[in-house]
Amino acid sequence: MANTQAQDMRRDANVAKMGAQLKDWSNRLDVLTAGCVEAGAGDSDPQRLRVDGLRAQCVAVQTLYDDYQAAPSKAAPWGTFRAGVAEGWGTLEAGFRDLSSAVPAKGTAEAAHSHLGAVAAVSGLKVVAR
Repeated sequence: MANTQAQDMRRDANVAKMGAQLKDWSNRLDVLTAGCVEAGAGDSDPQRLRVDGLRAQCVAVQTLYDDYQAAPSKAAPWGTFRAGVAEGWGTLEAGFRDLSSAVPAKGTAEAAHSHLGAVAAVSGLKVVAR
């Protein structure tokens, strides 16, 4: 029984970390979307499409997370939740790594670098001057 309680506590801690990470990613996406708009990127701009694609993936994972949190018994849907989140989570991590080196497609290089500096400050991404 103690082993089950320890597993439940570890699972609950991991789920709480997932929730915090999803909130952080959502906040980063808000900043990136605002930066795209500020840089003049339209809805069909490649950078904006990448950010919007990540937003859709984040919403899908958030929906799985919310469904898990709303389940009356956390133990029963754990395997389904974990399996459903695994792929989306990897996609989100890779997408954020990819966006960390991207710049807004429109605007001056100085504005783009300034924007990325602001994104880096808010989101913890590394900006490398080229």
